[in-house]
Amino acid sequence: MSWANKKPSHKSAGATAEPVPQTPPAGQTCAGCQYWTPTTTECKRYPPQILQPYGGNPDIRFAFPKIAGSDWCGDYVKSGG
Repeated sequence: MSWANKKPSHKSAGATAEPVPQTPPAGQTCAGCQYWTPTTTECKRYPPQILQPYGGNPDIRFAFPKIAGSDWCGDYVKSGG
């Protein structure tokens, strides 16, 4: 039997399911997290992302992701402590 003709099994041990959306615990949204900046709505939990050059400008630019205050990533750290 050729491996090229074998159909993949969807029940393989390494298969993972789609992530299940979770709701944040009470009061643990981005708006109350120390990594979220309300004036710019940027999350500074992780390093900034590289932006593609725009309009032929070869300069490399970086930016933190813009996040809504009502979002939740699961890495909540209470603001102020």
